[in-house]
Amino acid sequence: RNLGRKRVQGMLQRAAAAAAPKRWWLANSGSAPLLAPAYAAHQRSVPRLPIPPLGETLERYLRAAQPLQTLEEHSATRAAVAQFFDTDGPGLQRLLEEADAALPHDSSYLESLWYRLAYLGPRSPVPIHANPCFTLAPPSRHTPPLERAAGLLAKAAQWAHALRTGTLTAPTAKGGSPLCMALLPAVLGTARIPRQGCDVLHSASAPDAAAVCRRGEWYSVPLFDATGAPLPPATLLDSLKQLPPAAAHAPAVGALTAWRRDEW
Repeated sequence: RNLGRKRVQGMLQRAAAAAAPKRWWLANSGSAPLLAPAYAAHQRSVPRLPIPPLGETLERYLRAAQPLQTLEEHSATRAAVAQFFDTDGPGLQRLLEEADAALPHDSSYLESLWYRLAYLGPRSPVPIHANPCFTLAPPSRHTPPLERAAGLLAKAAQWAHALRTGTLTAPTAKGGSPLCMALLPAVLGTARIPRQGCDVLHSASAPDAAAVCRRGEWYSVPLFDATGAPLPPATLLDSLKQLPPAAAHAPAVGALTAWRRDEW
């Protein structure tokens, strides 16, 4: 029990130290971009993620554990939880609240723990265990693949430009509650870099091109003109058409990302 308490104390102290005075991901992602000043008031209005009272947390834990246990096992778990509530629990709850209070307003106690333990820390292959995926809605009419790719790049550039200039509408939940925008500048232009033990994020401060893979070869396709304005779909389509139709003995570098993180 004492060993577990020391481990939790160390995790909370490291989380607070790593996050101050910036969010954890900002402090560990190189030259990460920041939100436009126009969103400062919106960010201040975002409610903090609350820390439930210790008793509520323990009751949730017991409800989650009950379907997985026999009656005897659950009875033993309840006894252990009751002992924790009367001994180490209150002190660890206080440490958690202190660590959370030291973080910026738009961060939370959960952020650094999530990145370290659930996202960047696990050593399992990323494509299967960590990366989310999404599918694009089918077009309303038949669109050649290159034309559709150019349209997707153009929309991404327009979204990034609106975010950088502060003209993107700040998001809200259905009930009107403001949603945090702190991570939006890193949606584009951010890469996960493998490191022993725990990966790191690296964000370009102002990405201006897209990495396009064609038949195993990678190319940089500019998305903005000299003034910083997004290029139109027709210009991006011309750029895609200029890519070589086939790569000559291109190494399949992308396959390396399917290995366990510490092995590649």
